[in-house]
Formats: sequence, structure tokens, C-alpha cells
Amino acid sequence: MPTNELEEHPYLKYYETLGEQISTDYYKGIIVGSFPIYAITNSINEETVIVTERFGKEASMRFFYGSKKSELWKYIGLALNGQDPRKVDGNYLEPVVAIKNCIQLLLDHHLLMSDVLFRVNRIDQSSYDNDLMVNSDIEWNNEARSYNLDLISQLSENKGVENIYFTSTITQGKSPYTWFLLIFSGRIQINEVFDVGLRVWSAEADIDFGNGEIRRFKLFLLPTPKPRGMHWKVKRTAMFENYISALFTDFYNEIDPIPAAMLTSVQKKRLSELRDSTLVECYRQALVYSNTVFRGDNPISC
Repeated sequence: MPTNELEEHPYLKYYETLGEQISTDYYKGIIVGSFPIYAITNSINEETVIVTERFGKEASMRFFYGSKKSELWKYIGLALNGQDPRKVDGNYLEPVVAIKNCIQLLLDHHLLMSDVLFRVNRIDQSSYDNDLMVNSDIEWNNEARSYNLDLISQLSENKGVENIYFTSTITQGKSPYTWFLLIFSGRIQINEVFDVGLRVWSAEADIDFGNGEIRRFKLFLLPTPKPRGMHWKVKRTAMFENYISALFTDFYNEIDPIPAAMLTSVQKKRLSELRDSTLVECYRQALVYSNTVFRGDNPISC
């Protein structure tokens, strides 16, 4: 079972295949997640030799966020150029084409992508962060688990990177953000945290790369790309509520006093559409406008 199986990340250095023509100041931001789903990782043995390369039925492509359940590329694509790079007419493209499109989308918008974990094990085949990096019965497995320490050199070498985008709002326990802080432990100072309701949206960080090089970054904690993360019940997601109240005031006034369970099917459908719209706007405000003080009701627009 995966608890005693060590997995290795297959495509952390995808960008190295794009050629030396890209200058060190070309990239302006980096999107940082945790680790791929089980269906698209490699398993390695005690000698760290790859023994299995998977491409399971749950996957749309063998690349970052290649799960058919993940909507990250949808929201990134809609925010940047209005379309999901993995699909045409709602249908998944061939994996090789989808990967090419995703890489080109990142490249066109001066973005890198990475994950904070390099070698992990997990509970069953779970993709949840809480089920990664767990205790194994096999000692070498525990010893070989590791963070993606290449992130230090990747950020150091790409001098133009100013923004770091985490694909989760979680700031405690296991998450891209907390693992990133462990990787840069002793090097990073967090400043200027900006939260909306109970969620952190942005922060500033100074990172010391040694030899007197200290650079300042804007950190963004993007909402997990799942509409159900935008709550409209007793506890409402503040950014979601702000977005509706400011931009769709009539609809907000219509549903605000009504308990969520009592909404009509038409109202629920509209609310679902606005969940998608809110997520796209969150990604746009971070990736396009670097809006560190976005509350949902104050979008920057061109």
C-alpha cells in the first residue's frame, strides 16, 4: 500500500526543457502546490531507482494538476486567456497536447510552476495534503521522504520572480504554504499579512539567499480550485459574499435573508455560477494584477 511506498515527483524540472534562450529575469511569478495525485507519480525503491511510472484513469495528463477532478487549469486559463488549456468543447485533449498547452500558457504569462514536495508516501491513494508524508513501517522510506529543496535555487536563479502563488489558503498543518516555510526556514521573514474574513489572501516576505542577497516577494494564498470552497451557509466565505454584494447587488439582496436550505433551484443555480465567477476573479486579481488587498468587492480592472 502507498503508506509503505515511496513516490517521486516526475516533472519538477519541466522548465529546463524549454531552452536556454529564456533569461533569468523572464519569469515574474511561480505557482506552488504540494504533490501530484498517485495516478501520475513515479514509485522508487530503496536505491531511489524508478520502479513504476503510472498514468491512471483518474488522470487527464501527466503534469501538474493532471487529475480529472482538479479544476486549477480551468481557473488559471479563464483568468489569463479565457479558456481551459486541457480541453476543447468540454472534452479533454490528448495528454501530450494538453501538457504543451499548459506549459505554453505559463510561458506566455511569465509563470513557473512547482510543488513543495519531492519524495513522499501517503495514506492509501489519497490526494489530500493531510495524508501525505506519513509514518511508514519501512525505515528507509521515512528517511528518504524529502521536500523540494530545489525551490531555493529555482527562486534564487530566476531573479525576475516577484510573486509566489500557493494553491491553498491553509496556513497551519500540512499545506503548500507551511511546507514552503519549512524549506526556507531561517531564510524567510513574513510581513504585511492581509486577510479577508478567516482566510489569508496575501503577505509580503523577505527571503535571504545568502551572500547579502535578500529579495522581497508578494505571497498569494489562492482559494482551492473547487467551487464548494466558496461557502454560502451559516458561515459564509467573506470574499465570496463581498464579491456578490458589490457586483451583483440585486441578487445579493434577494438571497441574503434566506437560509441556504430554502433557496430555490434557480437561485441555487445562479449562486453556483457566481462561485465559479468568484474563483476566476480571485485568480485574475492575483495572477494578472497582483492585487494584494483584494477583498472580493474591490477588483482591479484594465
